[in-house]
Amino acid sequence: MSTLSTMIVYVKSSISYEDPVFIFLELVELRLQTALNITNQLIECLNKSGFNDEFLKTNWISFVSDGASVLVGKKAGVAKLLKDKYPLIFNWHCLNHRLECQ
Repeated sequence: MSTLSTMIVYVKSSISYEDPVFIFLELVELRLQTALNITNQLIECLNKSGFNDEFLKTNWISFVSDGASVLVGKKAGVAKLLKDKYPLIFNWHCLNHRLECQ
Protein backbone atom coordinates (compact mmCIF):
# COMPACT_ATOMS: atom_id res chain seq x y z
CA MET A 1 0.00 0.00 0.00
CA SER A 2 1.37 3.41 -0.97
CA THR A 3 1.18 6.46 1.25
CA LEU A 4 2.42 8.96 -1.33
CA SER A 5 0.19 11.87 -2.26
CA THR A 6 0.51 13.38 -5.70
CA MET A 7 -0.87 16.25 -7.72
CA ILE A 8 -1.36 16.09 -11.48
CA VAL A 9 -0.67 19.42 -13.16
CA TYR A 10 -2.28 20.16 -16.51
CA VAL A 11 -2.44 23.43 -18.43
CA LYS A 12 -5.23 24.19 -20.87
CA SER A 13 -4.19 26.82 -23.34
CA SER A 14 -4.95 28.30 -26.71
CA ILE A 15 -1.99 29.25 -28.86
CA SER A 16 -2.52 31.75 -31.67
CA TYR A 17 -6.31 31.62 -31.14
CA GLU A 18 -6.49 27.92 -32.03
CA ASP A 19 -8.78 25.55 -30.15
CA PRO A 20 -7.54 25.09 -26.55
CA VAL A 21 -5.54 21.97 -25.79
CA PHE A 22 -4.64 20.19 -22.54
CA ILE A 23 -0.92 19.89 -21.86
CA PHE A 24 0.35 17.53 -19.15
CA LEU A 25 3.12 19.25 -17.19
CA GLU A 26 4.03 17.05 -14.28
CA LEU A 27 3.04 14.56 -11.63
CA VAL A 28 4.15 16.26 -8.41
CA GLU A 29 4.80 14.24 -5.25
CA LEU A 30 3.42 16.36 -2.42
CA ARG A 31 5.72 16.87 0.55
CA LEU A 32 2.76 17.91 2.75
CA GLN A 33 -0.96 18.05 2.10
CA THR A 34 -1.48 21.57 3.45
CA ALA A 35 -2.97 24.32 1.29
CA LEU A 36 0.19 26.42 1.59
CA ASN A 37 2.46 23.56 0.54
CA ILE A 38 0.22 22.51 -2.36
CA THR A 39 0.10 26.13 -3.56
CA ASN A 40 3.87 26.51 -3.31
CA GLN A 41 4.54 23.23 -5.10
CA LEU A 42 2.06 24.11 -7.86
CA ILE A 43 3.70 27.49 -8.44
CA GLU A 44 7.15 25.85 -8.28
CA CYS A 45 6.03 23.35 -10.96
CA LEU A 46 4.72 26.14 -13.20
CA ASN A 47 7.90 28.21 -12.72
CA LYS A 48 10.05 25.17 -13.53
CA SER A 49 8.03 24.77 -16.75
CA GLY A 50 8.79 28.36 -17.81
CA PHE A 51 5.75 30.22 -16.46
CA ASN A 52 7.24 33.10 -14.48
CA ASP A 53 5.32 35.09 -11.89
CA GLU A 54 4.80 38.09 -14.17
CA PHE A 55 3.29 35.88 -16.90
CA LEU A 56 1.04 34.10 -14.39
CA LYS A 57 -0.25 37.39 -12.95
CA THR A 58 -1.45 38.56 -16.37
CA ASN A 59 -2.47 35.27 -18.02
CA TRP A 60 -3.55 32.69 -15.44
CA ILE A 61 -7.34 32.84 -15.38
CA SER A 62 -8.63 29.72 -13.66
CA PHE A 63 -7.81 27.01 -11.17
CA VAL A 64 -9.77 23.76 -11.49
CA SER A 65 -9.78 21.07 -8.82
CA ASP A 66 -11.90 18.52 -7.04
CA GLY A 67 -13.95 19.72 -4.09
CA ALA A 68 -11.54 18.88 -1.28
CA SER A 69 -11.65 21.62 1.34
CA VAL A 70 -7.86 21.98 1.30
CA LEU A 71 -8.22 22.98 -2.37
CA VAL A 72 -11.42 25.05 -2.46
CA GLY A 73 -11.64 26.34 1.11
CA LYS A 74 -12.82 29.97 1.06
CA LYS A 75 -10.62 31.12 3.97
CA ALA A 76 -7.35 29.27 3.48
CA GLY A 77 -7.67 26.79 0.59
CA VAL A 78 -5.36 26.59 -2.40
CA ALA A 79 -7.87 28.51 -4.57
CA LYS A 80 -7.96 31.37 -2.02
CA LEU A 81 -4.17 31.50 -1.75
CA LEU A 82 -3.86 31.56 -5.54
CA LYS A 83 -6.52 34.29 -5.84
CA ASP A 84 -4.60 36.42 -3.32
CA LYS A 85 -1.44 36.14 -5.42
CA TYR A 86 -3.02 36.07 -8.92
CA PRO A 87 -6.15 38.29 -8.90
CA LEU A 88 -7.47 37.19 -12.32
CA ILE A 89 -7.96 33.58 -11.20
CA PHE A 90 -11.40 32.17 -10.60
CA ASN A 91 -11.90 28.80 -8.95
CA TRP A 92 -13.82 26.08 -10.74
CA HIS A 93 -14.94 22.83 -9.13
CA CYS A 94 -14.30 20.13 -11.76
CA LEU A 95 -17.61 19.01 -13.28
CA ASN A 96 -16.69 15.31 -13.17
CA HIS A 97 -15.78 15.56 -9.50
CA ARG A 98 -18.93 17.58 -8.77
CA LEU A 99 -21.11 14.91 -10.43
CA GLU A 100 -19.33 12.22 -8.43
CA CYS A 101 -20.36 14.00 -5.20
CA GLN A 102 -24.06 13.99 -6.11
